[in-house]
Amino acid sequence: DSDDDGLTDGQEDVDGTDPLDADSDDDGVPDGKEPSPGVDTDGDGLINALDPDSDNDGILDGTERGLTLALKPADTDLTRGHFRPDADPSTQTDPTRADSDGDGIPDGVEDANHDGRRDVGETDASKADTDGDGLSDFLELHAANPTDPTRFDTDGDGLSDGEEDANHD
Repeated sequence: DSDDDGLTDGQEDVDGTDPLDADSDDDGVPDGKEPSPGVDTDGDGLINALDPDSDNDGILDGTERGLTLALKPADTDLTRGHFRPDADPSTQTDPTRADSDGDGIPDGVEDANHDGRRDVGETDASKADTDGDGLSDFLELHAANPTDPTRFDTDGDGLSDGEEDANHD
């Protein structure tokens, strides 16, 4: 393991990663720390260790992992634009699942600016009910009468959206 990334040089030769570069895709995550480094999770032709966005949701793997600094800074080429520090490392999403919380909304749609922080107008990709009203974000956005998944009481009448939509439709 010449680059001390957790993968043997032989494995890196097989996978096509660089045995002398701990972060072959420059996403801030060392090759051996990538989830399933030799697997192409999103089917785009790049294994996870060579793909800075392993689930193709628009959020870079290092950001999804909650990294504010590259784990092996000397091996992460920041000029490639494949690492973006997470603006809120207290929340993380799964870099191998485009919809980490399973609410039907891809993480990259919920985090529209792809910075890892839930900003005004964005939903929380790390949980399915951002406003805690009892309705999933997906349901609020796709119901017959959509409500705002970032507001507990969209119409301001004192009842939560969940209380008003007892049938959850």
